[in-house]
Amino acid sequence: MKKIGIYIDLENIRYLDFHVNLKSMLKSILDYYKEQLKDEYVIFSIKKAYGDSKSIKKYAKHLRDLHIDIIHSVPFKKAKNMADMKSSLDAFEDFIIYKKIDIIVFVTKDVDYSIVMDKLMRHGCIVSMVTTSDNFEKNIFQNACCHDPFKIEKYRDNAIKENNKENNLENKIDNKNKNKKMANENSKNEVSRGNIIDNNKKNNESKKRKKNNENKSEKNKHKQNKEIENNNEINSLKEENKIESIEQNNYNNDNNDNKENKIEEKDFWQCFSDEIKDFYDKNANLEISKSYICNKINDKLCQKGESALKLAGYQNINEVIDFLNKNEIKTTSNNSSFTIEETIKSFENKMNVNILNKNEINYTEEINDKNFIYVLKKVLSEDKENKAITLSSVMKKINKEFNMASGQSAIKHTKFKNIKEIILKLGKSAELTEQGRKFIIKDKDKVLETLEDITKEL
Repeated sequence: MKKIGIYIDLENIRYLDFHVNLKSMLKSILDYYKEQLKDEYVIFSIKKAYGDSKSIKKYAKHLRDLHIDIIHSVPFKKAKNMADMKSSLDAFEDFIIYKKIDIIVFVTKDVDYSIVMDKLMRHGCIVSMVTTSDNFEKNIFQNACCHDPFKIEKYRDNAIKENNKENNLENKIDNKNKNKKMANENSKNEVSRGNIIDNNKKNNESKKRKKNNENKSEKNKHKQNKEIENNNEINSLKEENKIESIEQNNYNNDNNDNKENKIEEKDFWQCFSDEIKDFYDKNANLEISKSYICNKINDKLCQKGESALKLAGYQNINEVIDFLNKNEIKTTSNNSSFTIEETIKSFENKMNVNILNKNEINYTEEINDKNFIYVLKKVLSEDKENKAITLSSVMKKINKEFNMASGQSAIKHTKFKNIKEIILKLGKSAELTEQGRKFIIKDKDKVLETLEDITKEL
């Protein structure tokens, strides 16, 4: 079962030129996730609306009928309230701390929400929003959502238009009555205007006298200010030099801090590999939650509130999954989870060879049996299945890896007589052809696994 939390900024959508059909909007969102996640058990676990008394009044009946919790936000100064901050923090707590929900949808056209949406997505949450068509095309909203945002114009409530027409007629009648009162008040005010004009003339004359006196005093002040400015310029130059040296020190300190906070990519992949193997050991189901694996890695590699993905140089978990596919580790994924389409042995081998490079050796060391098998494993990992490979070409590649001089062979420094002897140990996973001059890899994963077992025996 997947649980959705929806957070509606009423103060933000109150200024739209149409009324939003909340019932239609909720149904559309629910149907979308049921189809995308292929799960009939998707529900709204949290439904909250934030706003001041005016915005709540506009949607009060619909909020009540749809059992949406109303969070009253008192305006600060004139029109500004804290609805956006409250809804963002509630959503963050509900997912990160209380773990009540799997999916978060914000209803707003405020760009400030993109910050908390991006942060939630990094922690493995499925995040989206309902916003205007203008915002739909903007990259800042697209990049903050796990999929395309929902367009709020789609939920325009046409039934409200008829009620608005009746309200407009009543407003026109009220405006006519107000205009009559204003006309009566204006006639009274005309009588007193004559007196006000006379008083203004007298005030203007006194102002002119004051200005003349002020101009004289300003000339004297100007001379004094020039002398003060010259002295200040000298002092400011000294202070600027001090500030530059302080800023340089701060810059150096910041760079050092950033270096400390970074996670080495190899450490990240080692932790990722360990967590996947641990998951395989404990679970029969091979489908892994994206949020689960992110939280596990965060617990081991970074402090609370930090993202191991970000510190290792990845924007989100989808980039990690793409990287696995590029390195021949087959995966399939959806919005909330992914599956590794490999056996645990195959996954471990490909991680070690293609990503962690655990078997990478120092070719300047002395050639021995173990190092020779390691290099053979590396060479065969680059070849394809069901393709005829000559033994001589494999030996050339191995000699090149060991930087052997022409006429010399690395295998003479080992207990093995020739490459054919090792190929025979691979059993049915590799087949010799053309009287032992060539061989075909039938099962690449099994070949690499067998070579790994041989090195352990050496």
